[in-house]
Amino acid sequence: MLLPVLLLFAAGTAVPLWVTRYLVFTVPFACLLAGAALAGVRPAPALAVVTLAGLLGLPDQAALRRTHEWPRTAPVDYAGVARIVADHEQPGDAIVYSPRDSWLFPDLGLAYHLGARRPRDVLVVRDQRQRADLWASECDRPAECLAGVDRVWLVVTGRRADPLAAVPGAKGDALRGAFTVRQVWPRPGLTVALLTR
Repeated sequence: MLLPVLLLFAAGTAVPLWVTRYLVFTVPFACLLAGAALAGVRPAPALAVVTLAGLLGLPDQAALRRTHEWPRTAPVDYAGVARIVADHEQPGDAIVYSPRDSWLFPDLGLAYHLGARRPRDVLVVRDQRQRADLWASECDRPAECLAGVDRVWLVVTGRRADPLAAVPGAKGDALRGAFTVRQVWPRPGLTVALLTR
């Protein structure tokens, strides 16, 4: 019974044979097979095997439950950034995100926490609903889209001492050419900066 598992494990160390997320579907069946195999065994040895397996897996289980604790893997503090923006926002403020296509989705995280109170997303030409996906389309000429805006909230992913330097391309050029950093608030996973003309 263990030979196929051991062969698969040995082969998996040399060649990538599976994706770990598939274990979610296969491990329950392996447990069922193990339970069926143990059904014919006396309770004392079966209990010893189950206890040993549990003890061997305990460190990994503890590690899995800490994956989102500080400092091992910092959570992304969308709520903290939203509080900063809400506390200091003025009418007419705009907001810009970089990178827009990040897996962290800073725009969606702040939209969730700020709701209708969020500043105008000045660079968006087609939002997620219009595109029917998770990404928004931004203005091709950011300098023109930023015209008439005096204060911009810049939200960048990661911890950045100079958030403006982290914005690439035409968007970064437009922001650096027209705005200066007034204040920076680093939060876990994100940095928010208030830019003024």
